[in-house]
This record gives sequence, structure tokens and C-alpha cells, in this order.
Amino acid sequence: MYTEDERQSITKESIRSELKIKYKYPLIHKTLLLIIYGILAIIIVINFNKVVFKIICFLPLLIMISLVVYDFVFYFCVIKNKRFSIIEDTLVSIDHDVLAFSKKEFGYDSPLKHKLVFKKSGIIFISHKRDNLTEGDNFYLVIPDCANKKALVLYNTKSYIYKEH
Repeated sequence: MYTEDERQSITKESIRSELKIKYKYPLIHKTLLLIIYGILAIIIVINFNKVVFKIICFLPLLIMISLVVYDFVFYFCVIKNKRFSIIEDTLVSIDHDVLAFSKKEFGYDSPLKHKLVFKKSGIIFISHKRDNLTEGDNFYLVIPDCANKKALVLYNTKSYIYKEH
């Protein structure tokens, strides 16, 4: 455990910088995959006259486009414009390896997640193992101000101290 002087300081700007890195590169990869798939879909549609091929190609393309547009809007509205809040909350309980399906978090995608229950924020699922999770600990939760209230990042108050300015 760290003393107050040894804890790493975090600010809204440092959190924004970390979130930009975390969300920017997957967004670039999704966009490149969308472009490649779009080119392939156009080539297939031009070369095949069957309606079935056109539907098979364009349905996933429309889904990919909507997902990339959502990620772009989320990145520019929430992360670039700092539209997120930092809430200090207490961890009430932990359930390990719970079956939960959600978007990729912290670089890992697995249906088995850890279910964290917080006093104010409720249930949050995380994908990776953390050694510093114990019931009763306080955390800084970074929550977007939009409709999706899922925590973007968790900071344990044992290791981090949040400074407003």
C-alpha cells in the first residue's frame, strides 16, 4: 500500500490523455477494416449479379458502418471534449469469472468477467484480473456523461490520488 505522498497523481487532463490512447488505435483499426471490407464488398457486388451475394455483402457492411460511426461519435464527444466525470465510490462485492457479454474492455475480450458492485455506481464488469481489488476499497471511476454510464477506467485510491486542478 502506498502512502499519500507515494500515490500517483491523476487529473482530468491525464485521464483524457490515457483514454485517447486507449480508444484511438482500436478506432483506427476498425476504420481500416471497414474500408478494406467495403472495397471487397463493392468488388463482389460488381462481379456477381445475384441478389443473395449483395445482401450477404452489404448487411455486415451496414453493421460495421454503424459501429464505427458510434465509436467516432463516442471518441469525439466524450473523450476529446472531456465529457466524463470522476466519481469516488466504494467497492461492495466482487464476483469472479461471471459470464457477461459486453464490449472489449482494457484490451481483452472474454465472456468471463469480474462483476464489481459499487455503492453508488452499481454493477461494473471488467475483463482482466487485478490484484488490488478488495472489498471495501475506494476507487475513482471515470464515467461518461452520455447515456452509456459504463465505467471507462478504474483507479484504486490506494495507488492514485485525484487532483481537480
